[in-house]
Amino acid sequence: LLTDRWNEGEKVLDKALSLFPYNGEIYFYKGLVEKNRRDYAKALQMMNSCIQYQSNFLEAYREKGLLFKELGSPDSSAYYLNFVRQIDEALAAQAAAQVVL
Repeated sequence: LLTDRWNEGEKVLDKALSLFPYNGEIYFYKGLVEKNRRDYAKALQMMNSCIQYQSNFLEAYREKGLLFKELGSPDSSAYYLNFVRQIDEALAAQAAAQVVL
């Protein structure tokens, strides 16, 4: 039953991509479908496409780090997860500075 829902979701995403081929968010969700299927290489391709069209999609970078871990690339995993952590920290500091002002 759950597999059927993922398949239905993928059909909707494929249709959305045919209408909006440059929408990074659609690639992100397709990547999550592939990750759920444990096709980590294909999921990584989807995250790369997401970032290609939406370079500021922070969750795609986080997913890349997690996917590299699943693919047995700890250095690449650490690179992306640290990148995301640094941005999260910078955004938190910026938000805190605005509250103080």
